[in-house]
Amino acid sequence: MGHGSMRAALIYQHKTDQRAREIAVRLNEVVARESKRDDDDGATAVLMPTT
Repeated sequence: MGHGSMRAALIYQHKTDQRAREIAVRLNEVVARESKRDDDDGATAVLMPTT
């Protein structure tokens, strides 16, 4: 992985896995919120990236 030691590589890998889980939880919250909003007003929405 290009790290100075196996321990450093494992720490990095653990942190990136943890961050990926956090991102997945947040995305799930956004999708659930948008889905509920769509159900409330009957409209459909497309998720677009913000700039």
